[in-house]
Amino acid sequence: MTTLLRTKFRRERNKALKLLKPPPKLNIAEWANSHRYLARGTSAEAGKFDTDRLPYQREPMESLTDPATASTVLMWGAQMGKTEVLLNTIGYFIDAQPAPMLIVYPTLDVSRKFSQKKLTPMLEESPRIKDAVRDPRTRDSGNTILSKEFRGGSLVVAGSNSPASLRQLSCRVIVQDEIDSFEPSAGAEGDPCFLADARATNF
Repeated sequence: MTTLLRTKFRRERNKALKLLKPPPKLNIAEWANSHRYLARGTSAEAGKFDTDRLPYQREPMESLTDPATASTVLMWGAQMGKTEVLLNTIGYFIDAQPAPMLIVYPTLDVSRKFSQKKLTPMLEESPRIKDAVRDPRTRDSGNTILSKEFRGGSLVVAGSNSPASLRQLSCRVIVQDEIDSFEPSAGAEGDPCFLADARATNF
């Protein structure tokens, strides 16, 4: 083999090996720093997300991908970045570890507002996940205000007042927000927090 052919072979081999190399393992905080962008109009500081801006977000985000942690509870004041932690979690599990997810808000109305005002802008603004969820205008896209499908997983946004949306799901990731405002019972079916957590039993 001539020197020229050897050089070309090495170059092509190295390109192929780079394609086969698995992506680096990141926790949610690292993923957010690398791939998350804050949408214009939904954040006081639009642009690249930086955990160092609110460093107290780092520990809970890291705990969410810690195999020794079954659940993480945030008890924070208003406007301290809890929703950003939630959005980073969704983005991470769409991109790095695709999985079925359930997000629960007090009512279906609040769930719709979260999806339209927070979730959709995050998906549109972050290039890494922008094309992961199909365009809702596409026929049979599997993408509605309260339900998103992507390769390897799905996302359902539910209301604690809707027992139907807390049934017949099996989800790896369960996120419950504003639980102080949850209905005492999801219809006649009991504690909505318990019903939501039960969706992860198989995982």
